[in-house]
Amino acid sequence: MALSDACSDFVAEMRGADSDGGRQKAVASLLVEVAHYACPPFRYGDELLLLAAGCREYLDPLLSKADRVQRIVFVADAVREMLDRPPGMAKPAS
Repeated sequence: MALSDACSDFVAEMRGADSDGGRQKAVASLLVEVAHYACPPFRYGDELLLLAAGCREYLDPLLSKADRVQRIVFVADAVREMLDRPPGMAKPAS
């Protein structure tokens, strides 16, 4: 499994969660995945920092005024999309 798969699974879990407890469990699990992918032989960079910051922000809502669910789902989905793009492929037009 790759970090993009972990992000995809996380987004699906967040969308399927029926309670705040379920969402907190999903975020805590993503934080564990981030720690896993921060160790060799993996070579991820800023995307791990972004995911970790998003998880901490979700778990401690005093860190931000943003909607916690929307923000962490957006961050995870953006990282997944970035990692799933073949090397050298330009960003899609918006």
